[in-house]
Amino acid sequence: MKWTDNYLVRHSIFWLVYWLVMGFIGGRYDLQFARAYTHEAMELPLRMAMVYAVLARTPVLGKGNWWRWLAEVMAILVVATLLGRLQLYLLIHPMLYAQDYTMEYWATTRILLNFLDFALTLFLVLSLRFARQYMEFSAQKQQLMLEKATAELHALRSQTNPHFLFNTLTNIYVLARKNAPETADVVHRLSQLLRYMLYECAAPTIPLEKELHIAETYIGLEKLRFGDRLSIKSQQEIDQPQQPVPPLLLLPLFENAFKHGAGESRFSIEIEWLVRLQQGSLFFHIRNSKENSPTSASDNTPAGIGLSNLRKQLNLLYPGAYSLDIEETAHQFSVTLHIRHV
Repeated sequence: MKWTDNYLVRHSIFWLVYWLVMGFIGGRYDLQFARAYTHEAMELPLRMAMVYAVLARTPVLGKGNWWRWLAEVMAILVVATLLGRLQLYLLIHPMLYAQDYTMEYWATTRILLNFLDFALTLFLVLSLRFARQYMEFSAQKQQLMLEKATAELHALRSQTNPHFLFNTLTNIYVLARKNAPETADVVHRLSQLLRYMLYECAAPTIPLEKELHIAETYIGLEKLRFGDRLSIKSQQEIDQPQQPVPPLLLLPLFENAFKHGAGESRFSIEIEWLVRLQQGSLFFHIRNSKENSPTSASDNTPAGIGLSNLRKQLNLLYPGAYSLDIEETAHQFSVTLHIRHV
């Protein structure tokens, strides 16, 4: 346990520092440091009683009846001031200052100065209390936001995995209906993808090269399905293959291009993609040709699961630090992702 977590230790250190500082300030005027420190030591119990009486009634930030509390603080200050004057008059002054001057108890100016003196002590303590509360609340708020973002991210990924699995099983079904010999290879590649999603995607980040490797596994699976109808061009410019990236960052973009490019076309399909990583800045572009079918509902629309979930994940992971641009024409669909620093 840190010493800052121990209430008694924290407060003992505070009052010790307070006594040392105030004794030094009081003694520097007449160089009577022993007398000044004795004075502060004799007043300290009353100051501490005042402080803890207020702290015991101080509400938590953002809660409680603050007007009532302020009235109670003023009452405690008045009582502390009057008791302090009585202590000076009966004890401290006769013991330490009787030879220097005569004290009057009901001196209005001196009572006001004593009031301000006690109020300053209380202001210092309350400032530290509220500052500590604010930092604790800020830390709790950040933790809650982090936990909320993590839960949302896991939920989005849990939606992406079944969505991807559904599309891949559809591919296997088509091959099985044709009694295609490639069916076994497709099942094997699917098992690799599922292993990746079950075990790799649980980590917050993975190396970029692993994400690209699983994407190429998926591309190989789609090549088996579409054969010569599919033309793929790719380009990679990566200065750091081990750069950590969130899992399932790029795979939904590949899946979207295949599903709504090759998957909805009866003719030859072209897919081009480029990934560039330079000094932590990630640029990814993928383009697929498509047939002109404006009435079809797909992931090419913002409501689709794939791109919609990806955008939500990016908002959680890189708020304000990414761009996801979608362009669609009658015969082409493209997505460009740019993350300024992954």
